[in-house]
Amino acid sequence: MSDNSNVNHQIRSNPSSGNTSSSLRDHYMDSAAQNTHYSSGGVTQDLHAQYAGDAHGVQSKAYRDSEELETLHKAKKLGIKYADLRQIIPEEDYIKIIAKEDAIKYLSLPIAIKQGKLFFGIVDPYKEGLTAFVKNLREDHDVVVVLISPESFRENIDRYDFIKTYEKDHVDQGTIDIDVNKVTNIEKLKDLLINDGIQFLLADLLTAAITTKSSDVHIEPQNTYADIRFRIDGALHPIARVPRDKYNYLISEIIINSALRLDADRPQNGHLKAIPNLNGIKEIDIRVETIPVLHGQEVVMRLFQGDATMLKLSDLGITHEVYPIIKEILVRPHGMMIVVGPTGSGKTSTLYALLNELNNPERKIVTLEDPVEYELPGLSQSQLNTGESFLDRFRAVLREDPDVIMIGEIRDLDTAKTALQSALTGHLLLTTYHANNAATAIARLTDLVGDMSLISSAINLIVAQRLVRKICPFCRTDHNLNADEAAAVSQILAHLPVSYQERAKNLHFYKGKGCDRCYGIGYKSRIGIFEMLKITTDMQQLIMSKALPSVIQAAAVKNGMLTMEQDGILKALQGFTTVEEILKTVKE
Repeated sequence: MSDNSNVNHQIRSNPSSGNTSSSLRDHYMDSAAQNTHYSSGGVTQDLHAQYAGDAHGVQSKAYRDSEELETLHKAKKLGIKYADLRQIIPEEDYIKIIAKEDAIKYLSLPIAIKQGKLFFGIVDPYKEGLTAFVKNLREDHDVVVVLISPESFRENIDRYDFIKTYEKDHVDQGTIDIDVNKVTNIEKLKDLLINDGIQFLLADLLTAAITTKSSDVHIEPQNTYADIRFRIDGALHPIARVPRDKYNYLISEIIINSALRLDADRPQNGHLKAIPNLNGIKEIDIRVETIPVLHGQEVVMRLFQGDATMLKLSDLGITHEVYPIIKEILVRPHGMMIVVGPTGSGKTSTLYALLNELNNPERKIVTLEDPVEYELPGLSQSQLNTGESFLDRFRAVLREDPDVIMIGEIRDLDTAKTALQSALTGHLLLTTYHANNAATAIARLTDLVGDMSLISSAINLIVAQRLVRKICPFCRTDHNLNADEAAAVSQILAHLPVSYQERAKNLHFYKGKGCDRCYGIGYKSRIGIFEMLKITTDMQQLIMSKALPSVIQAAAVKNGMLTMEQDGILKALQGFTTVEEILKTVKE
């Protein structure tokens, strides 16, 4: 019997009859759980996002509402908490606390960790073996049991299929043979790089990079050794120092598997592949860049581990107050939406999330990227060929009768003008641009294009963003601000828009102590901080008058715009990140 058919069989089966025993109630209702009011606030940014991968069909809203109401009444009778998973999306880090096999066996799911408590969803309180399973779970977690509906369970059990696991298998040259169970933490990697057989170096290195969800691996040669560093959640971390002989072998393996030249005295780029077990075989692309330096070849390997088809606006950290602004812009038939920020600020991820929001059979969506980083089904994605100009390909894209155009980046005057003009002639255009904030983006585009009328008429919305590291949920603890941090927070919140002031009444902050789950860093994963500048009639007049960025910024704030700094501090108050991380990132 397959996993999914087994799930349906178990849910269709009637739970055991009988009254709720006091021992069962006592087991689920410890004093901490009774005194904890369960709410979805602070668990996930989007309380209304729905998991989009339901393989079991969509029930009518009325039926689903009825099922949730029935589950709520059942929870009240049992004296335990209730959770509606239409409003709370279990995150990957929490789901994989238990194996998928156990989730199916006990019809249960970890939902969230809040204030140090693991909220654990169950469908059937009488499920055989569940009591013992929860008891074992309590050895490592402060568990609060909550009741969830059968449909909530069905909708979320398939999320396990998107948690990447890796198996060892024979593959062709250019694809690295890895065993994810071999390298479970950084200390284990350090030991392997020193003591493991030389032929396993590259596999060990890539397995560790995948395990830690690193975006980049840096190999930096010195005279008698080489340093290896991983970029985890945007920050570089020293991993190991290997002797020269192992460095030489490692570089040779990388160059050979990337189809590069061993004797090259110039920068090169190539690709490796890794194969995870994800509902069949799927390749992880690893982009390899080499450059000759004083003591040999320096290598940077970039791992594209994400699945852009799963990216949703709710995943990015956009607050629910500004969702209506984005939704309004996306339903317009024309105009430009620009995502701005420095390199590495998550602009491309935001574009892909916007494209997923727009993607349906009624729209023709064409992209021009350099390069295409992720494949999105249903889109016509293109990238530049060697020697081809960006403008020539852009003009070709316009001849494809698109409704929506995504341009990876505005790079020059001709591209900027063509993009702005196409946004005025029946195309919804999404793109990115390098600028520190939304107001500065207008000034930079004005300097580049010189046509204020074109800019003010074509642009609908500018989204400025940064990525900040999230506090590890497994070692989060309270944090008292120092004097400098407190002063900075006070200044940032002084002009907080009225609609957000209620959220800043109780100033309570957090940090991560560092644990095995976050490799001692105190942070795990990242989240965006944003500001959204909508081009209104008043803003158009400021653009036409060549107003300074400071004037545009002040006008936007006066009209209720939440700045990146303010958005960041509000996320720190919710326990997502630290004040230190916000202040450091916004200054960069």
